[in-house]
Amino acid sequence: MANTSTADLWAVLYGAAPDDHTWNRQQQKNAIARALEDLLNTRQALADTLLSRHPALQTSILSYGLQDFSALCIASEADRRGACQNFCVNPGS
Repeated sequence: MANTSTADLWAVLYGAAPDDHTWNRQQQKNAIARALEDLLNTRQALADTLLSRHPALQTSILSYGLQDFSALCIASEADRRGACQNFCVNPGS
C-alpha cells in the first residue's frame, strides 16, 4: 500500500500516483498546505522580462515561484497593483 503521508500532491493531481493511493480529507488539506507553502516560500530567480527573451526558460524551474516583491512599497498604488497582478492566474481579466 502507498504511503499516503509522503505521497506527492502533484502525482495525485496528474494521475501519476499508484493505483492503491487514497487520501482522506485531512491528508488532502495537509498536502495542499505543503504545496502552497512551497510556492509562497519560493521566489523567481529571474524577472519575466529576462525570461521572455528565452522561450525555453519560461517553462523551466527558473520560472517557478512568485516574483520578488520585497523591495516594493506598500504605500505606492502602482507597486500594490503590480504585486496583486503577480498573484492572479490571469492578470488581464
